[in-house]
Amino acid sequence: MQAFEALISAHKVGPALGLSILSTYGPDQLIDIVNSQDIDALCLVPG
Repeated sequence: MQAFEALISAHKVGPALGLSILSTYGPDQLIDIVNSQDIDALCLVPG
């Protein structure tokens, strides 16, 4: 729940996209993606 709330607080990330991101990546994977600024990985998320 904490990861979801953090996601939807980001600019242009609503509830649907937040759920899609967390359906594609787990919270630990998402932290690694953000820390490494892996834009390509984020572009793979549907929505």
